[in-house]
Amino acid sequence: MIRGRFSSIFTRRKNSLALRTPLAQFENESFVELNDDPFKSQIKKLAIDDFRSFTLVTRPSRHGTHTTVGLCFPAGSRHTDAFSPGISHLDQALAFGKCSSFQSRDEIRDHLDKCGAIFDAQSDHETTIYALSIMNKHINDGIKVLFDTAFQPMLTESCVEEALASVENELKHNEFDPVRVNEICELSIHAGFNHSRRGMGIKRSMHERIGGSSRSIAREVAAFRSANYFRKDPVIVAVGMDMEELVESVKPVLHLAVDPSYGVSESVPAEPSVWTGGSAHLVSGSSSFSILGDDSTSQTYSSIAWEAPSINDPDRYTCHVLRAMLGGQSYFESGGPGKGITSLLCTQILANPMEQNIWNHFKAIYKEFEDAGTFIIFGQGSENCEQLAVNNGILMLERISKGSYDGWMKSPGLMQSKNQLLNSYLRDLEIKAEMMEILAKETVSLGAPQNPNHIVKQIDKVTIEDVKRMAKKLLESDPAVAVLGPTTDVESLLISARERQSSKLKMWKYRIAKPLSFAAAGSFLASKRTAIVSAKDEYTNASHVETLLQTTKMAMDELNSSFSALCKLQYKSMESFKSAEDQLSIQWAIFKQMEEVDDLIQNIAITLQASQNSAACLEELEGVEALQDRAEKLGIVKAKLSALVDFRSGNI
Repeated sequence: MIRGRFSSIFTRRKNSLALRTPLAQFENESFVELNDDPFKSQIKKLAIDDFRSFTLVTRPSRHGTHTTVGLCFPAGSRHTDAFSPGISHLDQALAFGKCSSFQSRDEIRDHLDKCGAIFDAQSDHETTIYALSIMNKHINDGIKVLFDTAFQPMLTESCVEEALASVENELKHNEFDPVRVNEICELSIHAGFNHSRRGMGIKRSMHERIGGSSRSIAREVAAFRSANYFRKDPVIVAVGMDMEELVESVKPVLHLAVDPSYGVSESVPAEPSVWTGGSAHLVSGSSSFSILGDDSTSQTYSSIAWEAPSINDPDRYTCHVLRAMLGGQSYFESGGPGKGITSLLCTQILANPMEQNIWNHFKAIYKEFEDAGTFIIFGQGSENCEQLAVNNGILMLERISKGSYDGWMKSPGLMQSKNQLLNSYLRDLEIKAEMMEILAKETVSLGAPQNPNHIVKQIDKVTIEDVKRMAKKLLESDPAVAVLGPTTDVESLLISARERQSSKLKMWKYRIAKPLSFAAAGSFLASKRTAIVSAKDEYTNASHVETLLQTTKMAMDELNSSFSALCKLQYKSMESFKSAEDQLSIQWAIFKQMEEVDDLIQNIAITLQASQNSAACLEELEGVEALQDRAEKLGIVKAKLSALVDFRSGNI
């Protein structure tokens, strides 16, 4: 009976008839509409006054009952040269504090709790973001809180003291992280871009040395915001609402940004980030809560880094694939549980029987910025393993560039690495907070967000030859070495890394004890050209000459590049001299660039001297006269800047 009862449900009723005419209210045809592209974004400018505006970006695709909104300012640690180290970190800690509408952070938290919202702030080298996730029906309240706290803050002494305690607690907590990735990255960036006494360009923000009274610190934070929050147009990003809704929500509170409580002052242009290579060391070993004691938990972080493409460089996609191919850190790092077990750093180093007891982590990291980038390989292991970490980093790139892993890359390495990279990227876009951050930073750096479909296509185009070329290009840059933990001599690590990298031009550059002056270099080039012309019939060794010609051309190309960069620096220096408080750091950076040009000119001279019996060099030496002229011009520029520095420093 039971079986019959249930089976009758699936039995067609004999009196069922087909519907021949539409029912009432369904006379018109109706079709299901396709959803919008989930990656569709909208962008619009919204004027604040005659001189300033916001860039509004929305991702209309809706998921759930919450919207994520972010207010992104083009202000980060690279813009703190005129301020105390760590001021951008403190600025982040002061976000969502006392303002014109709320008397404390707790009051803000209570208000947003009633709206079903959470909030946070973060900063990096180039941006500061105020963000919150809030229920759709309370979006107007959320945007008002964003504008109130960002543009009408009350930087009282008690707020500053609370923020300082928060920063101190965060720095202390970092010491107990199982893997101190952020700190070794910052240290590597500091080593690679440390070309001025203040670390101009992209500099680390780890060292917090903010001093003075709470009142003076509050004034400094206000000055930092005044100079940097409107350096470019701030960006408002909303994920989960369309542009019309965002505009209608922003307009009622737009007046709060017209006259911020900290004012708006003239921004000093950010100095270009020039990669110099170098070394950095911080004696701060890992801490642990383990009951085993300090001796058993002491770890040293050692890294080697190279100059890499910026976010505006098409080669960035190749660099991302190379990073995914190297992988590392743990077997559960790339694209999901267990996916990273086949990455090169895992199979070649972490799983190497000779080294698996030395390393806890070994990882590749790629950091891209507006005008620069860096590729870092670091290892976390026992003490006295610094040299091995540096050697391993160089060795992996050398093997890739020479084709040692071509077989693995053809099947399945390259495709697997690209898939894992794309999976990780697309998975991040499923999280509204991650999506908001990506949209905000791309808009600040590139002027508009990128469509993920475009990024997927660019990554898919990367070939094995592209990866090999990128590995070779990285090795051609001057390395930077950093150690977090006890060590004997970081400089010796840097020297060994430079010698290990195979470029003869780089080895010459750092073995020359006394560079020629610009005028002497120009005369030397002219004399060598004359000597080659007079000895044109004594040509003997074709292969030797070909090598020298290639090296000479490399030196000339690099000299031209250095000269262009120097002219830009010199122009910016003179342009901003009247408005900038302190130009000494800019002049120092220019002198560092000049020293490189000095070395390059001497390298060319050495090459010409070695090949003075070669008539084949004549065709390649048409640029020598131009180099002579540039050497003389550089001498004039250097003399002017030297006098300027003497004047600014009070020597004359």
